[in-house]
Amino acid sequence: MLKCPTCTWPSLARRLLLRSLLVLPFALQIFAAVGLTGWLSIRNGQQAVNEVVRKIKNKVAKNKVA
Repeated sequence: MLKCPTCTWPSLARRLLLRSLLVLPFALQIFAAVGLTGWLSIRNGQQAVNEVVRKIKNKVAKNKVA
């Protein structure tokens, strides 16, 4: 617990509220950016794998026919 003779409970609560109001939006933006980047990366990776699988299937199908 803080031992400050000049700190009263309302002023301490005001500072904590102000700190939360300043930090929370930035933290949410960071989490959103990281989450979106991760999701896009996974999605792009899945699309790349699907494209390679499609190409391999086409090559195998051509070799079986010929």
